[in-house]
Amino acid sequence: MKSSKHLIIAIFSIAVIMLTFSSCKKYEDGPLISLRSKTARLTGEWKIVETTSTEALIKELTFEFKKDGDFSMTVPYTYTGESFAVTVDGKWEWIDSKESLKIEVEDNETEWEILRLTNSEFWFKDEDNLEYKCEKD
Repeated sequence: MKSSKHLIIAIFSIAVIMLTFSSCKKYEDGPLISLRSKTARLTGEWKIVETTSTEALIKELTFEFKKDGDFSMTVPYTYTGESFAVTVDGKWEWIDSKESLKIEVEDNETEWEILRLTNSEFWFKDEDNLEYKCEKD
């Protein structure tokens, strides 16, 4: 009798913990729980590995997010057989309770809705509802 009472309490405790963590899940496709902060997970270089965009150049973009809010985007391209890369710098910041990012590059501002953010994966949707899947570079 006593062991069945302990079993019921253990099952109930596990159910409460699972419901608590699943309700705290921030992003649509995000991890259930992470020990690293969102900023720590975002910081670093990211390369697009998959997108719903049909633009060929978009698939070659890389992004770098720095902890201090600096942002850079690099576009590689080839012209007359020579390879080049153009890098533009800007700023990033969290918005919407860290569910989205605001990116400012030169005089342009855009928002990205975060769909998944882990130590190695960053998925987002831009203002045109195009989705991007990135991996740490």
